[in-house]
Amino acid sequence: MANAIYQQSYISYVAEAEPGVTPATPSMLKLRTTNPLGLSPSKALLESEEVLAHRQREHVRHGLRSVGGSVPFELSYEAYNDWLEALLSGTWSTGVLKAGTAVKTFTIEQRIAADRYIHGRGVAPSQLSLTMNPTGIISGSWELVGMDFESAAATLGAPADVATHAPFDGLGNAVIEEGGAVIGNATSIELAINANKTVGALLGKAGGDAPVDGQLQVTGTLTARFDSLALFQKFENETDSSLKITFTNPDGAGTLAFEIPKLKYNSGAPQNNDNVIDVSCSFEGLYAAGDATSIIITEA
Repeated sequence: MANAIYQQSYISYVAEAEPGVTPATPSMLKLRTTNPLGLSPSKALLESEEVLAHRQREHVRHGLRSVGGSVPFELSYEAYNDWLEALLSGTWSTGVLKAGTAVKTFTIEQRIAADRYIHGRGVAPSQLSLTMNPTGIISGSWELVGMDFESAAATLGAPADVATHAPFDGLGNAVIEEGGAVIGNATSIELAINANKTVGALLGKAGGDAPVDGQLQVTGTLTARFDSLALFQKFENETDSSLKITFTNPDGAGTLAFEIPKLKYNSGAPQNNDNVIDVSCSFEGLYAAGDATSIIITEA
């Protein structure tokens, strides 16, 4: 049996019409990632607590089967539209995506070798984390939940590419708007969109129930030069603000924007950044009634 080669591994996916059920003729799509082994099948343990004279455990069995994992990636234009939609349980409409209530799931294939695959079923992204700074590519990770898994000796199908644009960066390809005005003194942004999806358990079923959404939380930290009191005073005075980050496709036309229409800063800590003082402001995005969402993602 040939060795499994890391550079030949990949993760692919297909949308499910019914959670946990792979389409009969799946058209697989490749998920761009910096770690194709990010899918993590797991089982709970059923451990007997019976007291025995020899003081040792006699009975351990495998319990609930599930899928998790953290899949890291580099953010790029058009490559993750399906996953953003599944994260927010929303639907793209003329290039705009907002939070919704329609839970969407995938069948995931993790290729180990040409005759070794792991399939995750009823898988959904529960959280997206993004890191943005002026010294590197915009990186992130998808945190997964899923219903069940199985091994297979054959692929579900050769995956097609979704989009192959170069990844975004935080240099001249990013525009930051705070409070509705462009700012040029941001040094980093951390953004997390957590749908708090969960997978329950059912009697008589080894795998989990279909994923369901929890409370959507949009949080992060904006760090900027402390060249005025304006940002700090929004924290001090509990002033609502907004934040929008727009990335331009570095190898062609197109933009991708993340907008938090209403947010509140919950800290304003000064910090040393290579002998320049920055202010680091953690924030939480709140439901904006006029937009009917706490997060807006726009692709143009």
